Amino acid sequence: MATSAFAVEVITLPVNDVDRALQFYLDRIGFAFDVDWRPREDFGVVQLTPPGSGCSIQIGTGLTEATPGSVRNTSLVVNDLAATREALLGRGTPVSQIRHKTPAGAWDGGFARGLDPARGDYASSADFATPTATRGSSMSAASARPRSEADHGSGLAAGTPRTRIGRTSPHARSASRATAVRGATPAAHACPVRRHLDRGK
Repeated sequence: MATSAFAVEVITLPVNDVDRALQFYLDRIGFAFDVDWRPREDFGVVQLTPPGSGCSIQIGTGLTEATPGSVRNTSLVVNDLAATREALLGRGTPVSQIRHKTPAGAWDGGFARGLDPARGDYASSADFATPTATRGSSMSAASARPRSEADHGSGLAAGTPRTRIGRTSPHARSASRATAVRGATPAAHACPVRRHLDRGK
C-alpha cells in the first residue's frame, strides 16, 4: 500500500488586531499577500505565504479560540541567515543578534554569538517579535541549505500564483493591483483558504 503524502498547508496564528498583523507580515517581513476575505464582522480570514514556502499562515476573526500570542517560537528556514537579518532590519523589523548552538551537535548545550562556524543546518538562528497586544510572540529564522520542492514534499510549485479575494487591504496595494469585491466567494479549487473552509463544512 502506497504511503499518502501529508503536506502542512496552513497554520492559523491567533491575533487581536488583524490589520496590524497584516501590515506587519507584508511590510516588515515580506510575506506574499494571498487572500483577504471578511464577509461578516464576526468572521474573516487573511492568508499570507512566506516567500518560497509551501505552507501559508492565516490570521483573522472567528478562526480560532486560541489566545493571541499563544503560538510561540515558529521557525522560518532561510539559506542565508545573515542576509535575511539585514533585510529585515532594513524593513524596520527589530531582530536579535545571530547565535549558534555550542558545542557543535550538542542540542542540550548553550549558545554562542554569531553564525555556526561549520554553517550546519539549523545550527544558527535569530529571533524577532510578532505583533500582539496581550502576550509576546516570536518567530525565529534558522539557516539551512536550499531544498527543492521534492525535499519539502510540497505539492505547490514555486511561483504558483495565489488568488486574492474579499477586499484588498490598503497595506497590500503594493502586493496586488487586482480589484477585489468584498465578500466574493472563490471557486473551491482557487486557493488553500477556500479548500480549508470547505472541508470544515
